[in-house]
Amino acid sequence: LTSDLWSDINLHSYMAITAHWILWNKSGIFGWKSALIAFRHVEGDHSGEHLAKVMFDILKEARITHKVHLSSIL
Repeated sequence: LTSDLWSDINLHSYMAITAHWILWNKSGIFGWKSALIAFRHVEGDHSGEHLAKVMFDILKEARITHKVHLSSIL
C-alpha cells in the first residue's frame, strides 16, 4: 500500500491509497498490478493515530484487512 495526504488551497485535506500486488501464473510469469482503492476527504488532525484509523477504516471497507499485516500501522 502507498498513500498520500495533501491539502488544497482552502486547507481541505485529502488522502489517496493505492494497493499494489504481484500476480503470477502457472508459467511463472510475474506481473505488477496497482489500483487506487480510496480517495477521501480527511477531517481532523494529521496525527499518526488519526491517519492510521482513517487508513484502517478504508482497508476494512475494501475487505482486505486479512491480506495486510496491520501491526505496522496500528
